[in-house]
Amino acid sequence: MKINIAICDDNNEVCEHLRLIINNAISGTSYSADITMCISEEELLATGKKFDIAFVEIGINGMKGLDAVYRLKEKSPECKVIIETVMADMWREGYKLNAVKYITKPFSDYEIQEAFKYTLSTIIHEAELPVSYKRKKIYIKQKNIDFILAYNGETQIFVNGVPFRSPMSLHLIMCELDSEEFVQISRQCIVNINKVQSYNDGIILINGNLFNVALRRRQGFETLWIGAAVKD
Repeated sequence: MKINIAICDDNNEVCEHLRLIINNAISGTSYSADITMCISEEELLATGKKFDIAFVEIGINGMKGLDAVYRLKEKSPECKVIIETVMADMWREGYKLNAVKYITKPFSDYEIQEAFKYTLSTIIHEAELPVSYKRKKIYIKQKNIDFILAYNGETQIFVNGVPFRSPMSLHLIMCELDSEEFVQISRQCIVNINKVQSYNDGIILINGNLFNVALRRRQGFETLWIGAAVKD
């Protein structure tokens, strides 16, 4: 899945530095970044693009940054905005426009990484998957999926015991899912790590269903399982 990201800052070096941090943060995940860098709000809005995430500096030359955020949100209501500024008293105004994060300059690489990872997680958490149910196309949120099974060249996606169908193969569906929440445990099954109720000696329990984790996939599953437990 490709994430469209905007970086708007009047300092080219800052733009480039943010780009490097974002690329490093997203590497190793199942996502890729399409990054657009702009040195003014006017340039940002002139792109005509819809963005998933936007880093916008408040207080740069030209149109007021807050107005740019407002207009950006008009075009892309789902865009998650991260505000960066040297003016510590601007955070209230930013949050009025539903900015998800506020960073005061000068900021550290760690602050940018954490802000980006948090914002990306909110997008992933709300990501949807197209499926069919009773011959109608609908969308279900990834976070609600319990497990996915390969079935006659297609897949069955289970949410609270209800099966939905998808024409995609298990491999293609795995490419669409968050690799930090979903793991393939066998040739026929993908599970949502957050839905696993128990795990013992290679056996998973999810919503009354038992699944065997293939031997060669146990290390990957257990790494994700332990990571999820630590987060909780």
